[in-house]
Amino acid sequence: MKNIRLIITIIAVMAFAIPSLAQTSLSKLVGRLENDKDSSNQVHIEKRDPNSRDLLYFVVNMVIPGRQAETVIQAFEKERSKATEYSVSKGHYYIIKFVKSNQIHTFTLTRHGRSWNLTEQLKPSSGYRPMNFDPITITVPDEEFFNIEI
Repeated sequence: MKNIRLIITIIAVMAFAIPSLAQTSLSKLVGRLENDKDSSNQVHIEKRDPNSRDLLYFVVNMVIPGRQAETVIQAFEKERSKATEYSVSKGHYYIIKFVKSNQIHTFTLTRHGRSWNLTEQLKPSSGYRPMNFDPITITVPDEEFFNIEI
């Protein structure tokens, strides 16, 4: 009976560890790309609990060239089986999401011409709502804005 409990415990621990390892490898890749001279327009947003200083929410957003995007795409496809959600439109965007206990960890890669926009986001699965900021959405003025007569 003790052996069965031990086996069940080991399986449960491994089930939670596998998505965590995938998130870690993708986070390390994002960290390497942040320090690369070819990445640009980096944006970092963090929100911490004022009492415990625990990280509640963060976003890292950057522009990377196509050759680096290939590395990210390969990493996404490698970790795909460990993800909670995987969405792709080949050549346009890739989204991989991991849900672990009370956190959602999302990695997004979106094509913009020759370059790619890479975003890593960690947020609680419920409760805290971050400031109204979506690094992927850009509002473009309508036609009337550009048709101003002088």
